[in-house]
Amino acid sequence: MTADAAAWWRKGPYAVQLNVYNLFDAGYIVSAHGSSPNLNMPGAPRNAMLSLSLIHISEPTRQEA
Repeated sequence: MTADAAAWWRKGPYAVQLNVYNLFDAGYIVSAHGSSPNLNMPGAPRNAMLSLSLIHISEPTRQEA
C-alpha cells in the first residue's frame, strides 16, 4: 500500500502546491504477467511535483449609461 500527500498555499493571485506520491517510498508491484518473477513490473518510487499558479480574476466591465 502506498500513501500520497498534498499541501497548498494561496496568497493573493499566487498559489503554490506540493504533491508527493508514494510518500514512504514503499516497494510494490503494479502488475504481474505469467508465473516468472522476471515479468513483474515494479511501481514508481517516491516522487514529487511542485506547481506555482497565477490566478487571474477579471473584473466585470461597467456599462456606460
